Amino acid sequence: MSDSRKKTPAKPKKAVQKKAKTVKKKPAAKASKSPAETEEENLPFYRKHVAIIEGIGYILLAILMFSVPQLMIRHPNSLAGQILVATPYPDGHPSKPFFDKTVILMTKHTRRMAHGFIVNRPLESMSARALYKKLDIPAPGRSASLWITPAYAEDTEGTPKEGRSYLSETMESMSFSVYWGGPVDEDLGHLLFLDKEYSKSKITRVPDTNVSFTDKMKVMNNVLAAYEEDDVTPYKITFGHTQWGAGQLDKELKDGRWQVVPYEQNIVFSDNPKGLWNELQKRLAKSTETGQENDKENTGE
Repeated sequence: MSDSRKKTPAKPKKAVQKKAKTVKKKPAAKASKSPAETEEENLPFYRKHVAIIEGIGYILLAILMFSVPQLMIRHPNSLAGQILVATPYPDGHPSKPFFDKTVILMTKHTRRMAHGFIVNRPLESMSARALYKKLDIPAPGRSASLWITPAYAEDTEGTPKEGRSYLSETMESMSFSVYWGGPVDEDLGHLLFLDKEYSKSKITRVPDTNVSFTDKMKVMNNVLAAYEEDDVTPYKITFGHTQWGAGQLDKELKDGRWQVVPYEQNIVFSDNPKGLWNELQKRLAKSTETGQENDKENTGE
């Protein structure tokens, strides 16, 4: 006897998803610290970094040791970068032969000393050959052409080989105006010039001006090069310089030996050095008169 009832298909069994059991790892046991490590952790910051702090301290000490002496010798009223104009010296004054009617560019002024160059005492002009001989520097050799740009001389090594030294036609015909810079080291030459025009190294810059100077006189080759290229900028060759000891210039200023005027390029590189002192005296006198008139106006006189 057949079973006429329809059999319903069996439903597929759902796959039983077993949840993966997450095994919690137990934290590793911390290694026990030694008493020394525990003590170090508890130290204050400055104790932990004592080496760094000591290093910074040494640096600050070095800076202090360098700067304090500089501050101590710095003059509160430094005249470096200004112009001194001598007042007329009375006859018989011991400084009259040296400083009477002089105009001086001040290059340094501290509590210990003062230094400058007289800029209005021209000496006799010197030929290029004579100047090089006095400065004891070799003339440019054939391998050192003068058709070069400034800042050449200090980069040249060695001297011309024997028999190959020469003077260019320009140098042979040239003469240089030279100046008496002062009574100290009168055989020592200096070149005063506008910043970095004739040299880019071994120079000293005059504070608060556009003037530098050097005693490395091979830089004269750069002056020659400028003449060859018809590109000469102001310069001044001096022999000797002025120098005062501690407090000496201050005393002379107090005694009225000098008047002070601000730096001007046209004073240092004046076209009329012999008449420069008289010109500045007139300017100072006019300035004094103007000041007196202003005082009278202010006081209502």
